[in-house]
Amino acid sequence: MKKIFLFGLLTRIFIIISFTFLTYAMIDTCFYNKFQLKDVILTIVAIIFTIICLLWIHTLGIIFDFKNNKLRLILGLLPNAKYERVLSNISNIDVAKNGNLGICFVVKYTNGEKEDFYFYDRYSFNGILSKRLNKKIQKINLNNRS
Repeated sequence: MKKIFLFGLLTRIFIIISFTFLTYAMIDTCFYNKFQLKDVILTIVAIIFTIICLLWIHTLGIIFDFKNNKLRLILGLLPNAKYERVLSNISNIDVAKNGNLGICFVVKYTNGEKEDFYFYDRYSFNGILSKRLNKKIQKINLNNRS
């Protein structure tokens, strides 16, 4: 398991380095061509793309807020991809792979209902991400919380 975690960490680091290099290259091109409009626009687009991708990498996940009794599922950057549920009403959370398309969060409530949340991405890390999220959920242990 440590190799999988290390691989995921190295992948994130290399993605960040790649985005940094892209931004540096675009700024350097902008200086080299004496701030032509085309180069300035491409530089701005590259910087915006870099910021959005870095936010995308680091904001996805599950947040257990025991102080405010809330469960937050953050499945995207847009407001319609963020879900909040009352944590005391939840009896169990399961994370399952949905083929190669993404991850499905199954939230089971104490009254017997269940709700599915889908997170679609086309990365090849769905298995690793679902295992990591399952470990996080098992560590929290919803059934024995105080």
